[in-house]
Amino acid sequence: MVNQFRDEIPRPIIGVAHGMGCAQLVNLSIIHPRLLSTLILFEPVIIEASFGGPNPALPASLRRDLWPNAESAKASLSKGLRNWDPHPKVGAEAVTLRTTKHQEAWSFSTMNLESEHLDRLLLPDWDSERERPYLFSRPECWSAMRNLPFLRPSVLWVFGEKSFLSLPDAQDVKMRVTGIGVGGSGGVQTGAVEKAVLVDGSHTLVFENVGWCAETAAGWIRKWYAGWLKDENFWSEYRSRQSDHDMLRLSKEAVQVAKMPVGAKRGEACKLKL
Repeated sequence: MVNQFRDEIPRPIIGVAHGMGCAQLVNLSIIHPRLLSTLILFEPVIIEASFGGPNPALPASLRRDLWPNAESAKASLSKGLRNWDPHPKVGAEAVTLRTTKHQEAWSFSTMNLESEHLDRLLLPDWDSERERPYLFSRPECWSAMRNLPFLRPSVLWVFGEKSFLSLPDAQDVKMRVTGIGVGGSGGVQTGAVEKAVLVDGSHTLVFENVGWCAETAAGWIRKWYAGWLKDENFWSEYRSRQSDHDMLRLSKEAVQVAKMPVGAKRGEACKLKL
């Protein structure tokens, strides 16, 4: 789709996500390593190990979802959202999409209610040890964690200091493994991975301190963009030494390499005459 609409979706494309969306962008970047040039991931729901506590779907499953009028609904819901930024301002006639609490609950966890003999059909992407034995899971969170070493785009991880999903150990493991595998960005060592932490921030930091989140993202983009332009200049001038000038035939160097035996090391002179 991006290739089809290149005029309307110019590069670079920056991926920005919060929560579960972070896992989706990580997995998308594994499928298409060069589609997204950099990622800004707020409070990622990407996990390495199970943690205690209630089912994440519990609040949405049991919360009230029917009120006598709009004003009473607003008053009821605002109590739980009092730490959120109050804007945007909307007029009295404004409308929005409607998502039921049931649909929201389904988004938090997938239930495992069938017999084990159906796992091959129903749970092919669930880990046999870490997920299938349990009553509910969200496999994208686990697969995204497994994929972090192979992540090509650079990444700014943004965590809330008081988030139960972003404890210091969870932050450290993401910083340690992101981009270090074959095909990855190189990770922290190459400057391709950094993190920012909002003091006193929770998992919903993007709704609580919009200004700080925007400034943090902008600071990363400014720094990253200079490097991206440098790379683009390289690619605009680079010509592969495997082909001749018109890129239709093998170069002399490529022919020499073709004469080398399996296992020849980089930089070795041609030792065979064919």
